Amino acid sequence: MDDGSVPAREKEEQPELERLKKECQRNVLMTVQVTEQAEQILQLQEENRRLREENQRLHEENRAQNRSTGRGNSAEKKEQAEKIGQLKDRIVYLENAVARLLQDVQQLRESGGPRSAPVREARMQLIRMFKTVMSRFHVSVPIGVGDEHGQQGCNESVPGEENVLPSSIGSMIWEQDGSN
Repeated sequence: MDDGSVPAREKEEQPELERLKKECQRNVLMTVQVTEQAEQILQLQEENRRLREENQRLHEENRAQNRSTGRGNSAEKKEQAEKIGQLKDRIVYLENAVARLLQDVQQLRESGGPRSAPVREARMQLIRMFKTVMSRFHVSVPIGVGDEHGQQGCNESVPGEENVLPSSIGSMIWEQDGSN
C-alpha cells in the first residue's frame, strides 16, 4: 500500500464521519427533549392527582354539609360548584397538555428521531400516562394505543362524553414504530 492511499481514504470517509457525527448530536438532543417532556408530563400528572384529591375533598365536604343542614347554604353551594368547575377546567387543561406533549414526541419521531431504547422507553411512558389519564376520566382510548405486546386500548365511550384527543395520535405513534 502506498503512502498516498491512507489520506485519500480518510478524505473519502470524512463526509460520512461528519454526517454520522451530526446524526449522533441530533439523536442526543432529541433524547434530551423527550426526557424533558416526560418530566413535564409527570409534573402535570402530579398536579392532576392533587386537583382530583381537592375536588374529592370539596365534594365530600359539600355532601356532609348538605346532610347536616338539610339542603345547605345556596351561596356556599355556589362557591363550591365554582371551585369544582375550576378544578374540572384544570383537569381538561392537563389532559390537553398531555396530548400536546404526545404530539411533540410524534413530531420528533417524524423528523427522523432515533429508535434508541431511551426514546422508545420515553414514548412508551408517555403512552402509558396518556392511557392512565384517559381511563381516569372514562374517556375511550383510541385503538392502537397499547403496550409493546399489542394490547389495544379501550374503545368504549361513556354516553355523553367525547374523546378529548383525536384518535390519530396513538395510531401515528404506532405506525412510526411499526409495533402494533
